[in-house]
Amino acid sequence: MPVRTTIHGSEERCSSLSLVTNGLPNISNNLFLNFLVTSDHLEHNENSEQLQPLPSTPADVKNDSENTTSETPTSTPEVKEQTPATSQPRTSNSSGKDLLKADIEPQTQKMEVQKHPHHFTHKKKWVEYILEFLMIFFAVFLGFLAENFREHQVEKERERQYVLSLVQDLQEDTAILHSQISIHKTNIAQMDSFATILIDPAQIKKSANELYYFGRLAPRIRNFTENGRTYEQLKNSGNFRLIGDPEVSNKIMSYYLKLPHIRQLEDIYAGEFAEYKKIAVQVFEPLVFMRQVNEANDVFRTTDNPPLQTTDANTLKQLAVYAIYMNGSRRTIFVYEQRLLQSASELISFLQKKYHLSNT
Repeated sequence: MPVRTTIHGSEERCSSLSLVTNGLPNISNNLFLNFLVTSDHLEHNENSEQLQPLPSTPADVKNDSENTTSETPTSTPEVKEQTPATSQPRTSNSSGKDLLKADIEPQTQKMEVQKHPHHFTHKKKWVEYILEFLMIFFAVFLGFLAENFREHQVEKERERQYVLSLVQDLQEDTAILHSQISIHKTNIAQMDSFATILIDPAQIKKSANELYYFGRLAPRIRNFTENGRTYEQLKNSGNFRLIGDPEVSNKIMSYYLKLPHIRQLEDIYAGEFAEYKKIAVQVFEPLVFMRQVNEANDVFRTTDNPPLQTTDANTLKQLAVYAIYMNGSRRTIFVYEQRLLQSASELISFLQKKYHLSNT
């Protein structure tokens, strides 16, 4: 029976020699076949070293070995004679597999451990690790300093803009205060004359023009309204922290803390003025008051010496008492507004000098 094998073209060689081996005993046939397979493998190894084929994967090697096994006959003629176990030769199937495995495994292992000649490992010293750490640390630290410096510059510019806006608000306040103080001086003098006439009955009849004029114009008051736009924005938005100098923030707070006192005095004056009106409606003729005001809401003095509704001494004295109360409150407001004007002027000069602002 001819023996078939697929190992590198040995199939034809084994087939051609099968006629020669058919007449030999089975043991001799097996030895001869093993010799042929071994010589064929040696020849194959020499050819593979010369041609240097591409490395095959373990899966391909496995498939080749399986094909070799499948094509090699699995049955041989039965050996009826008993031979010693030590002298029994290996079959062609086992010898082929062993030779293939022995030939392929070293090549596979050799290819797996191959490394590029330029790839080498270098063990770093502890000094190199320290230098790398210091470089990274200083890079991060310098980046932090740069970002902190940039934020500081931005906040300083915002602080300067807030201070500039605050100076403009204070300049508007000073203009209003100058006008308020001038009006207070005039009205205080008029209210003094008004109370003096009411107290002296001899002057009431011949000074009715002055009574109507002072009684209508002198009690008028215009409450002070500051421009607190920037201050309120700083306080409500939490940007007061941008004012880094405590002296600056204290002076700003000191100025705006004077305003509530003026509000209290203005409320007191408003209550006194309401009581004054209750008595004034019993003393003055309403038609005369209407004639005293022109289209521009300006009050002027009458010349016909109009009569009063009543010349009762007690009523006139009550009116004089509230006029004195009102005048006292106005004098206090006048003093506080003078102090506020001085504080505003000093604060403007201080901020302009501190932040190098132009005198606008």
